[in-house]
Amino acid sequence: MIEKKIKKIFSKKSDFQTIEVFEVNQIGKALVLNEEFQFADIDEHIYHETITRVPFSARPKSKKILIIGGGDGGTARECLKFNPERIDVCDLDKEVTKTCDIFFPQMTKSFKDPKVNLFNEDGKEFVKKLADKIYLGESLNEKYDMIIVDSTDPLLSSKPLFDDEFYNYLKLILIKEGVIVSQIDTAANKKKIENVIFGTLSRHFLYVDCFAFSHLREFTKEKYSNLFSIVSDKKINIKKEVSHYYKLDKFSYRETINILNHIKWCRSF
Repeated sequence: MIEKKIKKIFSKKSDFQTIEVFEVNQIGKALVLNEEFQFADIDEHIYHETITRVPFSARPKSKKILIIGGGDGGTARECLKFNPERIDVCDLDKEVTKTCDIFFPQMTKSFKDPKVNLFNEDGKEFVKKLADKIYLGESLNEKYDMIIVDSTDPLLSSKPLFDDEFYNYLKLILIKEGVIVSQIDTAANKKKIENVIFGTLSRHFLYVDCFAFSHLREFTKEKYSNLFSIVSDKKINIKKEVSHYYKLDKFSYRETINILNHIKWCRSF
């Protein structure tokens, strides 16, 4: 294994968190929030492809997309590949976007697209305001076809984005056949979050499932993974090609395995 050399090249405290960027040999620049690794140049696209490709496989005609979190622009960038009409991104911390604009412009370029609207607001308050309007019979045409919760891990600072109240709001602003995907945690912590997250989801949606990716960095031999939930009130099917392993050979890694854990929808009771 090649020895990892790390150099801090940026650090700032915003009103909400500590934002740091490190230069790491073999993987490029890496974003760290409150001492938690977020992504690196070499393979950020794996995460962002996974969190978008699966729901678009399920709902390929989705036109109105809401991303909660995602201030780095990576998820919006991948959503644009599916030609939606509108993408709203709600991220609390504008300093994350400013930082990524300097160090990760390949991601924040999505915010220059006229289809993408960026709101620097609290995600829960943002959906609550819209849910209240819809509940009162206003803004009924503002419902989303797809919602992606691209936040930090639910047992950390993003915990309010995974409680019953939040999912009540999301259900109000989602069309009947819509789909919601959430970044849950690293797959290694699956047991830890099952009761917390999947219990909440099953109280609000008829169909609940999960998918994950596991990635081995070629040079450093490091393995990391992420777990996602996917929910809907209408049974959906994931295309076969999406269910297969991705075989990627660029950016200095040999293979990426995206494990779509039994994407056979299971009815929640």
